[in-house]
Amino acid sequence: MDDDALNVLYDVCATLQYNTERTDILEKLIKKIILEEPQKIDIKNEIKQIMLSDKVSLSAETVFSIQDTILTLTIPTEDVMDYIAKRYFPYDNIYSKRYGYGIILVSTTINAILLNCIEKAKRKRFLAGCYQFKNKEEYADRSFVELPSKEYATAWKEIITFDKNELLSLFPEDKIPTEFKDNLDNVIKMFSFTKEDIQNDLSLRFQETPIFKINENEFVVVAPYYLIRSLPQKHELLLKNCKDYLDIRGKIFEAMALRLLESLPKSELHKNIPYDKFEVDGILNLENSSWFVECTSHPPSIKSLLGYASSIRDDLNKTVEKCQKQATRAIANAQHPNIAKCNPKYKNGILIILEGVYPNLNSNNMFQFVPNQDQIPRYAINYFDLQVILRQPETFLFEEFLFWRTQKNMPIVCFDEKDYWAYFTKMKTDKTAEETFYIAQQKELKVIYISERFNRKDYLNKMIF
Repeated sequence: MDDDALNVLYDVCATLQYNTERTDILEKLIKKIILEEPQKIDIKNEIKQIMLSDKVSLSAETVFSIQDTILTLTIPTEDVMDYIAKRYFPYDNIYSKRYGYGIILVSTTINAILLNCIEKAKRKRFLAGCYQFKNKEEYADRSFVELPSKEYATAWKEIITFDKNELLSLFPEDKIPTEFKDNLDNVIKMFSFTKEDIQNDLSLRFQETPIFKINENEFVVVAPYYLIRSLPQKHELLLKNCKDYLDIRGKIFEAMALRLLESLPKSELHKNIPYDKFEVDGILNLENSSWFVECTSHPPSIKSLLGYASSIRDDLNKTVEKCQKQATRAIANAQHPNIAKCNPKYKNGILIILEGVYPNLNSNNMFQFVPNQDQIPRYAINYFDLQVILRQPETFLFEEFLFWRTQKNMPIVCFDEKDYWAYFTKMKTDKTAEETFYIAQQKELKVIYISERFNRKDYLNKMIF
């Protein structure tokens, strides 16, 4: 790729960073640029052409379902490395046996690439701001993008470009870890792609390979946020090739999930209760109810990890139905001595904690990915959202929230559970939010809600409720 074509690529990468809600369209444009190597383009016109050729539907469900980032949409970046350390570092030896270097080294290398970007951004005092939509029409128009300033694009170009020497220079010269230096090429290759890779597979995803290889020593981080947000999926994909991992993967996550619940005030958690030939992962006794807890250990399929919405739907159905069946069976056996001694309350519910690589798609929203056919209240939540919710000061309301969230006629529509929590707690102090909820419920309307509390949605400007 010559300098002119490379500059076009940099301009579109800057536009991608500046327009955070247009990743699907701009990523297609990036692939087109890499394949065709144009000397200059009209970015806005190119996007409109892509929209026309794709005939993209603008319905809320379609847009959400085809999101290529469906597995990483709600992952808080600040929690990813902690999750990876707890969830995957224990398998470092298994990983090392299979690939010749450990999973800790992979994470260290990704951290080094990100740190390099951050250090350059700090030196340039670059804040990576994003465009604020001026009205709802702009936001609803999927072909609308705003171009960043020339200064923005120039700074971003330098921030996302790196070479191997830059990464090595992050360490004192006499203290560069031998394993890091010896395996740097291998790890970068694991996360990078070339023009030939796109030619061979036009469906190539930046989630797994967000680094474009310019030459043997120079690279461009096309989408830096994927380096961190997609890391759980990347590790899960790589570990799927390790038989020892598949044999023992469930127990570590179960322990992590149950540990989160232990922080709830006015609660009592009983873990791993055996009965007959079965076991329930946990029983969470709250003030007025008991929730039978199941933590997913059903491994997502390769297609789910690669973002296929239909496969995600199938895997979610399988894992949630399996967990619901196990919890329902335990509730039916509440008189068993091992369960009875946990003193479960008369009022019961099922709490399912999904792995960090599963999206937050519960039953009580407009998309109905995993409908609850049972009368027992069932709440399924992703590990990341549960972790964030249990950090909030209103966790004493968690029991009330569970029953509010699992009611059949839920008029509020959010793309993650954090925003449901935000709306629920907002109703406690905001009469307008409370009235909106009950009016929408009575009239069987749907209200889409994006909170300021958990989302850096400054690009929505004044459109947040």
